[in-house]
Formats: sequence, C-alpha cells, structure tokens
Amino acid sequence: MKAQKDEIERHKDELISKEISTWQKLVNIIAPRNSEFSYPYYHLAGMTAQMLEDESDVVQKPEKIGEDVIEDIHHSLRNY
Repeated sequence: MKAQKDEIERHKDELISKEISTWQKLVNIIAPRNSEFSYPYYHLAGMTAQMLEDESDVVQKPEKIGEDVIEDIHHSLRNY
C-alpha cells in the first residue's frame, strides 16, 4: 500500500513538473508577441502626453492647448 502511495506521489510530482514546464514555454512564446502588440499603444500614449506638455514637460492648462492639438489627439485616439 505504501509503495502504491509513493508511486502515485512520484507521478503527481512529475505531472506538476511537466505542467510548470509547459506554462513556462507558453509564457516564453506569448510574452514577446504581447510586447509587440502593446508597443503602438505605448507609443501613442507617449506622443499624446508630449502633445499636452510645454517645452519644460509641464502639462499645459486646457485653455493653453490649441484647437489643432486637441483635434490631432482626438484623431489619433479615434483611429487607433
């Protein structure tokens, strides 16, 4: 009986090890594609932030942001 329990535990440990290995492989495959997918959004967010800042990287007051900048930001976000 003890031998059977030990055998079951050994198989259980092997299965857990294989499952962990499989998840690690999957993450290694998906992670680079995820960053490729998210880069355009990261870039858009950075560009939008720059459009809202003045030369010293301080966020401008709404009344100081030009109509053309607001339209550019809207257009960029709308078409993404």
